[in-house]
Amino acid sequence: MTRNRPPTRHVVHVHYHGLTPADPRYTQVLDLLATISARVQALPPDAAIADITGAERYFELLFGSVGDGMMAAVSRASLQTDLANARERNKRLAARVRQLEKRLSQSIGAKTWADSGLGASADVDQLQRRITMLEQQLSTMQGELDERIEELEAARAANREMTRSLNHRPARL
Repeated sequence: MTRNRPPTRHVVHVHYHGLTPADPRYTQVLDLLATISARVQALPPDAAIADITGAERYFELLFGSVGDGMMAAVSRASLQTDLANARERNKRLAARVRQLEKRLSQSIGAKTWADSGLGASADVDQLQRRITMLEQQLSTMQGELDERIEELEAARAANREMTRSLNHRPARL
């Protein structure tokens, strides 16, 4: 009978040679470790530990099967590219999370407002929409009326001009 054993923990101890917490690169190194593992602990003045158990699959993809003792050659540039891609993905995911949080907040707020009875009832909302629609129709009709008034004034002016020109013509015999 086989027992399910918990996964073996993999913890990395990182020693910063010559860096102190006052050095700005110190936080950069901690941030870099945080991109690999969510479990990072600084050990001042010049070290940190990171639990990379969850990142084991990532390292297997990069270096091949760790148990085989075979490791693929990985360049610094490829690791930096992977890191840059991971950071960009994190930014996109963070933006998406903020967007979803905002939508959820608005939805919960609207539901709470409606359930509280403090907001306008459905009838009032429907009437407000009807008022808005009627105001738009009124505006459209007002524009049409203004156009027709201008046309009427133009026709009257043309009629006056024709009448004046007919009245001022000498009579022919």
